[in-house]
Amino acid sequence: MKKLLYVLSSVALTTSVAAPIVIFSLRDDENVPETIIAKEFSYSNDLSKIKNDGKPLIGSHDIEVEGLQSVINDIKKTGADLKSNKYKLTYVETKLDTVTFPSINPHFDINRFNEILNKDNKYIKVINHRFEISQISAGNGNAQEEYSITLLADFEVRNNEDDDPKFFRNVRVTEVPSYRPYTDIEKTLKVHKNTLTVEYTIIIDISHVDNGPYIGIKMPEEGVVYYVSQVLQRFNGNAQNPPNPEDQQIAKELQAKILKYINEVHDIKLATIDTPIVEVWSAIENEKGKYELGRKLENNYELDYDINPYFYLAITSKNEAIGTHYVLIGNSKSAVD
Repeated sequence: MKKLLYVLSSVALTTSVAAPIVIFSLRDDENVPETIIAKEFSYSNDLSKIKNDGKPLIGSHDIEVEGLQSVINDIKKTGADLKSNKYKLTYVETKLDTVTFPSINPHFDINRFNEILNKDNKYIKVINHRFEISQISAGNGNAQEEYSITLLADFEVRNNEDDDPKFFRNVRVTEVPSYRPYTDIEKTLKVHKNTLTVEYTIIIDISHVDNGPYIGIKMPEEGVVYYVSQVLQRFNGNAQNPPNPEDQQIAKELQAKILKYINEVHDIKLATIDTPIVEVWSAIENEKGKYELGRKLENNYELDYDINPYFYLAITSKNEAIGTHYVLIGNSKSAVD
């Protein structure tokens, strides 16, 4: 199952430090539920600076690499933070002064850029970033001179820092069409901003064992020692036929509270947890007063409060995540305790 979530990422500024980033190999799970998260990364360059670089306007002008380098670093770091097994650039929007160029018929070289971003390329360096102005027609009579512009970059990549480098040259990094004519080139030299949308494929892992009763759920005080089967009935709804509506409503509310808690702990957005809940585990208090996972308990096991003041419910969401979250639940004292 795949889900698509759109999340706005932080903006990269041209003042960021340019430094290649080294990312270690990420996990590549198979046959597990996947989620796709889309994040945006932006950087900009002030093209007006080239008017003072001492070169003729027509030709090639070196511009800052810091913004582009910072975005690449951020894209790779985000992949590592998300434990993404694959990610790719899917959309680019360029803004030149007040004009926006969307990635409808892409001019930005997305395919080559994705080769550079490949998760196996742990070392990526922008070695050149340049703005090129070409004259496409000469003024003749009443006709005005026309110019085209483009932004290009060269990259050096390695799988490992000691490997021989692979070079990607003349990679187009703007959505401004090369065939678009400009008559007043100096007025065109404004701020050029790229916004890149990168889709990350991630595998959500909810593996966790609560070491304290953080969820705040406790069995009701009814003056009895609960069996495991009774605990499961409370969280799943009474097994009567027909079902008791009140018991069903209590179970529904408890399941919703567990789902909300797991989403908060893992900072995720699962839609459901697996029901019925089928496993209860013992909780062992350690020397620090925290709880650890014990053994799986049979349905006919008596949860004596003096022995089991707390127990675990094993929670899964197999259509959306891997792993099991063991939620610590409070027991209640019986009448004889």
